[in-house]
Amino acid sequence: MSRTAKRAARRPPARRAPARDSGNGNGLSSRFLVVPDALAAIEACYRRGWTDGLPVIPPTEPAIRAMLRGAKVEPDHVIGELRGQRITAEKVAINAVMAGCLPAHFPIVLAAVRGALDPQFGILGAAASTQSAATVVIVNGPAARRAGINARHNVLGPGHRANATIGRAVRLAIQNACGMRPGLLDRGTLGTPGRYTCCLAEDETNSPWAPLHEERGQPKGSSAVTVFAGWGVHQFSDHLSRTAEGILGTAADSMRALGTGNCVGQGECVLLLCPEHRDTIAKDGWDKKAIRGYLFNHARRSVADLKRGNQKPGPVEPGDEEKMISFARTPDSILVVAAGSVGGRFSAWIPGFTSYNACRAVTVPVE
Repeated sequence: MSRTAKRAARRPPARRAPARDSGNGNGLSSRFLVVPDALAAIEACYRRGWTDGLPVIPPTEPAIRAMLRGAKVEPDHVIGELRGQRITAEKVAINAVMAGCLPAHFPIVLAAVRGALDPQFGILGAAASTQSAATVVIVNGPAARRAGINARHNVLGPGHRANATIGRAVRLAIQNACGMRPGLLDRGTLGTPGRYTCCLAEDETNSPWAPLHEERGQPKGSSAVTVFAGWGVHQFSDHLSRTAEGILGTAADSMRALGTGNCVGQGECVLLLCPEHRDTIAKDGWDKKAIRGYLFNHARRSVADLKRGNQKPGPVEPGDEEKMISFARTPDSILVVAAGSVGGRFSAWIPGFTSYNACRAVTVPVE
């Protein structure tokens, strides 16, 4: 017999397997469903809307406890609050088990959820908006290496358990523990594949620059997670440029396209630079600060362009041709990350959730 943890459902299910309270004797607050086998447990999760559409691992009591031990945290430890509800380590652990995480992944999952629940991140806007932003999880430091998070080949694609399950666990926790269910609080117009999972490590070993978390105030050599609310990934190609300005000019041209999230929001964005591109940029003596400054000054359009492109209302007026709007609020709003593999001069950028004041990237330590 397998026992699957049951959280409070938003709507009563049509059919319920026999359930019993676990009580206080086992130290967990969740109730448990008693089901005949693992397949029945998976189907029970489907019926109750706890999945992301893909099958989940049944969250049995031993698996939940192992997850909690992985982070040396008590079940009732409060990770954060949302809409008056306390999100505990136990609730996050249940979702991490369902996502397929290993206990070694759980400290990173906890850090990412803690960041997403930070008021500065603005989870109610990022996860509920019609913009369909994904929670991008960027991991730095020894914890990323210990967990086996991929930073290079196919960094945003399939094939790596840590990347896939950590990102998925964060999304399931947002959906189940925080109540952001599709069609209810999650009102995304189109959604995005990044809402299944989006997790990567920065390629610190092969980067000529300071890692992201150190730039954002974390101690050198520490481990941290940065959560960022982003639209879809925009890949760009530049096989011919042999200067920093050439490569970043291509990036800026991609970033300034009409209709992107940053087009009128002027919020944050992430730039992912592949090894060939960052080697060329570094050889010209450019660091991340110089990269951010160049993009802030060149990824911009005139107010006249934005009006003609139906991104701003009203007719073109005198002075609109000369008035330039950057696609980032400040240079520091551009998060530069070393990632990707050799063999192709492809990099990418991710537009941010447009409401900058309501939703900003958050970096938290992995404890």
